[in-house]
Amino acid sequence: MQRVQSELMVTQPERLDGHLVVYSQPCPALPLVDFLRRAHGERRIHWENERESLAFAGYGAAVDLIAEGSGRFKEIEVLASQLFEAVISVDDSAMPVLFGGFAFREDFKAQVVWQGMSAAHFVLPRVMLRRDGDESHLILSEYVPTDADVEQAQANIKSRFETLFDDLFWNFSGEVWNPEWEEASDIEYPMSFEAYSEMITSATDRMKAEELEKVVLSRMCQIRFSNDVNIVRALEYLHEAYPGCHRFLFEPQPHNAFYGATPETLVKVTGRDVYADALAGTVKRGSTPEEDEAMGQQILNDPKERFEHDVVVQGMRQQLANYVDELHADDAPGLLKLGNVQHLHTPVSGTLNADYGVLPLVEALHPTPALGGQPRDIADGLITELEPITRGWYAAPIGWIDHEMNGHFGVGIRAAVSRKGTVWCYAGGGIVADSEPEREWRETELKFRPMLNAVGVRA
Repeated sequence: MQRVQSELMVTQPERLDGHLVVYSQPCPALPLVDFLRRAHGERRIHWENERESLAFAGYGAAVDLIAEGSGRFKEIEVLASQLFEAVISVDDSAMPVLFGGFAFREDFKAQVVWQGMSAAHFVLPRVMLRRDGDESHLILSEYVPTDADVEQAQANIKSRFETLFDDLFWNFSGEVWNPEWEEASDIEYPMSFEAYSEMITSATDRMKAEELEKVVLSRMCQIRFSNDVNIVRALEYLHEAYPGCHRFLFEPQPHNAFYGATPETLVKVTGRDVYADALAGTVKRGSTPEEDEAMGQQILNDPKERFEHDVVVQGMRQQLANYVDELHADDAPGLLKLGNVQHLHTPVSGTLNADYGVLPLVEALHPTPALGGQPRDIADGLITELEPITRGWYAAPIGWIDHEMNGHFGVGIRAAVSRKGTVWCYAGGGIVADSEPEREWRETELKFRPMLNAVGVRA
């Protein structure tokens, strides 16, 4: 497969001095995980959900957009808009997307677990395999300076595309790195149950004093292997076990990746249509259909779980109020059933009152009460005070932006971050006044399970 060495890094919200040259053609329907496997050792991205028509995988980078601090959402919006305004499409059959995300906090520092990550980072891949329903396209993108010979750049990218296409689909003979799972050499939960219980009790005491209604608190698991983690094999497992979730991969440096299968849409914007998931309240699946139904009814009738869920729905209504002409959310939640858990779920949809694009809505909603708490500012301070580890990109927005500034963002939960042979998983739960530490601990055990299983640890 043809590799690309030149990449452009854009880090400031200044006008971009160049053009994005894009060439695309229809191609055979190569499975996206196979495409990723062939790109082992590259920077890679991936997004897929069987409930959505758009899915893609990519490697390399034509452009990186990076921003820091409190203005990171707006900076990325400005840069993305400028980038797509300067597109020169050699063939109009398909367009690439920007893929990336944001850290949970604006004062993010790339320490230990999150080395190589930024407060905001989006990649437009050099090579993208894009699938829309039954149609697949291979897309090659390059960023060239403003003073470049555009006609020559178009001719060059077309020539490179033809070689790439043949190497990828007809003449591929490269080695594919795909080792079997290996046993973990060490599994560690840095926070003891006693420390976790103290954290939960501290939060519930604040709620009983009426300082806040809800806060989401998390803990971490660390797994070590003798060799590099097989990320694509983990994605294959998630593909089979959680087909209705958004499987994602963001690998800003080779072998340094954030990936998972999130069940939750933070926000999806198409023109003036907006959609989001209110997802809060968790119980395990039953071992029989009858037990599963009983467990679902149990959580639907549980006052603690319903209160936690209602806080999320009302918080999202407030966060979206200034952006919509109308907003719809059912009065009572339903159930979202996943492989090992079921959640209380309320779809939230509406019509925007202006053509905002997706990023202003991402900023308005993050963090929802499902990942932060209510009131937002008090919950955020409590998370910083009580959680002993930095969240990084855990529970934060991750998703894509297209050339019309539409997009789809999930939240980075049921996820792991890997560096070489070490994996870190996070799991959290919504804490309200009558939360019990032992019950919350068991819930986080359930939420660890998808990613532990994905890397070969049978939990």
